[in-house]
Amino acid sequence: MESAELVDVVTRLVGTGARRFKCSERRHGAGHVCLASSGELDLVDVIDGISSRFGSSCNLATRGHADPTVDATTGLPLLTPFGADVVDMRAWAHADQWIGAGTVRVRGDVRHVVLVAERATPDVAGLPADATWVERVVAVTGWVGEAHAVDWAAVEARLGIRLPGDYKQLAEIFGYGASTDPAMKNKIEDSVAAIDAYRGYLQAGNDDVTVVRKGATVELQVKLVSRKLTEVQDRAYVKNAVRELDPVLTQLRGAGVATGKDQITLSRLTETLTLDAGTGRIQAHRLTFGFLIPYNGGNITYRQNVGEENRGVFKGSIGLPAGLG
Repeated sequence: MESAELVDVVTRLVGTGARRFKCSERRHGAGHVCLASSGELDLVDVIDGISSRFGSSCNLATRGHADPTVDATTGLPLLTPFGADVVDMRAWAHADQWIGAGTVRVRGDVRHVVLVAERATPDVAGLPADATWVERVVAVTGWVGEAHAVDWAAVEARLGIRLPGDYKQLAEIFGYGASTDPAMKNKIEDSVAAIDAYRGYLQAGNDDVTVVRKGATVELQVKLVSRKLTEVQDRAYVKNAVRELDPVLTQLRGAGVATGKDQITLSRLTETLTLDAGTGRIQAHRLTFGFLIPYNGGNITYRQNVGEENRGVFKGSIGLPAGLG
């Protein structure tokens, strides 16, 4: 099965809503289903394809070392079928299901796997009858992160508008970024901050930054290719990528891979902000980067591709899931 076909299968499966799974793989029990298990699978393409539809993933295991803090609310059902044989695992949360893609050991072989597992949704029955919809959103997501302080007066002054109170509550509770990832605040900056960031990039005077007019849009872009991390790690746009790399290095050290940053190569980094040339309105913001981490005569490759798009005024409808109204 080709990568694109596999991503389509995942999409159709999770789109069917709540269901019980039972895997046919040897010694696998109920609660999940393995959709692919092969050493030939192009895992990078599959992960990119799933991310393009379900947002940023979170990292559950790296080089045989599982995050010890992972529990049933953060992706454990994706690790349980493989036990100590998990090598790497990425996870996406989607409604009442988990999507996983990674590498495992199977009877002496190393295989790439893609699976879907059942995900317990938080019980909100105990909320008071007068609970606000924001409180219900917090309850149904199971969010336990720290609150974020925001200078709303300054934000509203820069935007030129008053923001709704419930929006402010959500921003203070969840932070900014992709809500598909438990570490959402680390994935991508909000739009206003993104413009300020590029202003700082330009003021720093680095040749990595370009401003190009493309028809009705203006594209602000930072691009680096194959640079030693220690040579560029102090640049603001590289710090965003290093911030994502640090937790991975911590996991690798726990697995016995003690690679210093002086040995790591930033294989590529591209950050692009696309603006409407007439109005200055942000249309898209994307950050792509990759690192090469030396290990045992080769390299461990770590990369991410995250972004956001502004498609204009939303004309659909938004409602709470059944049972939360």
